[in-house]
Amino acid sequence: MKTSFNFFIALILGISYANLGYSQDKFTKDVMPIAPEYSNTESLLIKNKNADNVLIDGVLLDKRAAKYYFKNDLIDLSKQKVLAINFLYINSYALKTSESKLSNDCIDNIKNNFDLGEYNRYRKANERVILPVKYKECGFVIELFSWNEIDNYNK
Repeated sequence: MKTSFNFFIALILGISYANLGYSQDKFTKDVMPIAPEYSNTESLLIKNKNADNVLIDGVLLDKRAAKYYFKNDLIDLSKQKVLAINFLYINSYALKTSESKLSNDCIDNIKNNFDLGEYNRYRKANERVILPVKYKECGFVIELFSWNEIDNYNK
């Protein structure tokens, strides 16, 4: 009886490891298999859900970036820091899906509403990462810039 139980456990573990190996082979290191649309993590990141555009030191901080900061955290930001925050949350990616394959509504939503707050956790230090995205009924692919590229932009 004990031998058959041990065999059963070994069989289950073997199948689990085999499945893990299979799923890892399906994706290259540069392509993440899943990207979130709306997850619990996003709600933890957002500090100011109803943020508006904020004028700081002569530069407009986009509301899509401002929502990740408490209002008091924005008071003393420099012009350079505002530009860096906008770049991080709004512009630090390349759209890999051709715009001709997207509807006008999707293009408008991407350009005016989409932000990278939830996706920053997938960035790598020195390599770009490709992610499939589902956002407001639009499916598209983005290429996140590396942290190194973002740091170089901010210099």
